[in-house]
Amino acid sequence: ETANFVASTLYSAVLQTDLTILERHSQNAMPSYLQPGIEAKVNKARNLDFKFLNKTEIPFMITASLKEGKLIVELYSFKSKYEITYYVSDKEHVKPRTIYRLSAELAIGQEKVLEEGEDGMRIQVYRKISEVNSSYEDDVLISRDFYPPKNRVVLISSKAPVETDASDNTTTPTTND
Repeated sequence: ETANFVASTLYSAVLQTDLTILERHSQNAMPSYLQPGIEAKVNKARNLDFKFLNKTEIPFMITASLKEGKLIVELYSFKSKYEITYYVSDKEHVKPRTIYRLSAELAIGQEKVLEEGEDGMRIQVYRKISEVNSSYEDDVLISRDFYPPKNRVVLISSKAPVETDASDNTTTPTTND
């Protein structure tokens, strides 16, 4: 988790530069410390890494420090003729499914919610590149991320309802043929 946090913080800084992102993996879960789409996952055992490359002729310097318990990642370079920012767009909420599980413990018609569902999300991350003192602007798609919904789980009775015969007022259990 610490490595993911550091990679995510670095990723959010790199998005604001013209460094080329070569490899970045989503955590597939909405992080609490950054907005969705701005997180990165690294895992040495699964060969997941966060890699970027400086294809410009301008050198960059990366610094990281802790200030008042917060990680500060900074990238320094010479002044560029471009202003680069990022934004998250096309947020599409994905509704969870409802999963029903049968239980002999519940009375007929009774149900119990075991887990409330949570929406998932599809998003896209873009870099906005604007030339300083010019009208040139470009939006470049950086990533498309999907955060799956958490399904709602409901326990329902597995007992068959009792049928009533209206003609003689007797009840007979329903049988499954």
